Amino acid sequence: MHHIKNNLKSFRSAELISAALFELLKEKTYEKITITDIYRKSFVSRATFYRLFDNIDDVLYYEVDKVFYNMKEELAAVDYPNILRFFIEKTILNLDLFKTIIQNKKYSIIVSCFEKHNEDILSTMTFINPDNQIQAFYELEIFGGILLATLSAWHKFEQKENFDQLTQRVITSIGSLNILFNLNSQKADEV
Repeated sequence: MHHIKNNLKSFRSAELISAALFELLKEKTYEKITITDIYRKSFVSRATFYRLFDNIDDVLYYEVDKVFYNMKEELAAVDYPNILRFFIEKTILNLDLFKTIIQNKKYSIIVSCFEKHNEDILSTMTFINPDNQIQAFYELEIFGGILLATLSAWHKFEQKENFDQLTQRVITSIGSLNILFNLNSQKADEV
C-alpha cells in the first residue's frame, strides 16, 4: 500500500518514482526491476521510496488508485448506455499501466483499487438501484470482473480493437452469456 501524504513534496516524489518505473519498463521486464533501479532513476533517496511505498507493486497500485479516483470525478456525467465504453476508454488511455499489470499477472492491484473505490463509484452510478445495496455491490463486482477479463483478452490478442470495437465485443459476449444463462434456467425449470 502506498503511504503518500497530502503534500506537494510527497506527490512530486511519488510522481518521480512512478515515472522512473515506466522508464525502466522500456529497458527491462517488470520482474527484473529493483527498488535500487527505481530510486537511482528517479533521483529520490531509498528512504523516500520506502516512506512512500512498501514495494514496487505499490507504485502500480498508486497509479491505478489515481485512475479510479479520477474516474469517479467524471463518472457522474456518463449516461447508462455509455458506462462500459467509459471504463474501457479510461483503462486504454492508461495502457502502459494496465498492460504492465496484465503482463505480470498483478490483477489483485486492479481488484483492490476497484474495491477501495466501490462505494464512491456506486454513488455516482445513478442507474444502479441504491435501495438494494447487496445487489448493487454484486453488479459492480461482476462489472469489475468483466472489465478485468476484457483487458486480459484484449492484451492477449495484441490490442487490435479500438474503444468502440472492444465495447461491442464485450456487449456481444454478455449477450452470449445471457443466452447461456437463459438456456440453463429453462433446463432447470424442466427438471
